[in-house]
Amino acid sequence: MWYVFFFSSGWRVNSCNQDAYPNAYAWKVYTGLIAYQLFLAWVMPGYQQEGLPVPSLGYKTLMYNCNALWSIYASMITAAVLHYYNIFRLTEIIDNYGHLMSVAIIYGFVVSFGVYFVTVATGNQIRMSGNFIYDVFMGACLNPRIGPIDLKMWAEVRIPWVIVFFLAVSGGCLQYERYGYVTPVSLPSSGMPKYVYSLVTEHGFHDSRNLVISQRLVCYYTHLSCPCNDDTL
Repeated sequence: MWYVFFFSSGWRVNSCNQDAYPNAYAWKVYTGLIAYQLFLAWVMPGYQQEGLPVPSLGYKTLMYNCNALWSIYASMITAAVLHYYNIFRLTEIIDNYGHLMSVAIIYGFVVSFGVYFVTVATGNQIRMSGNFIYDVFMGACLNPRIGPIDLKMWAEVRIPWVIVFFLAVSGGCLQYERYGYVTPVSLPSSGMPKYVYSLVTEHGFHDSRNLVISQRLVCYYTHLSCPCNDDTL
């Protein structure tokens, strides 16, 4: 994203400050999204699925509250209410895209490094190579959790695909506000494909548990790569 801003503006720093600076508003919106998605993951009802035995935990099994579908429905209803009552207009997402993605990049680093250092500090690291860069990238913790929430499963879907979906809807809303209609070209991509894919990923994670995957890849990639690479932009 920064590459596009730099080259499209002739390496003008002022353009990045204007269009992609991680300002206070972007921090408030993005942090609010994370807090709300954590809240939904914690409290929404869902099917209680026992995971597979984890060798690193002495073959202990972990419980998963599979409530992703209810969470995304709650997110959509909440967004509709906020938009209707002008508390938070969905068009603000596309208007602040650069700022939000800069905050996402920072969050990606903070969360991935934070999980690594907390894991090492608490002595829960496994399969460490001794190479700091490699260990940070691959991750030190197999199943990082906040209470009943598995951070890997939460970060893989609850942040990136929610952003992608609402980013697409935001573009359609902005076009409708400006012109009174949504063009046939943007209509198919203004939410429906993202909605369908979000449902697929949310539902698919009902059957995913005890993921053996890089903590840093998940935490960093999911905070920013999906929204940054969205083809509707």
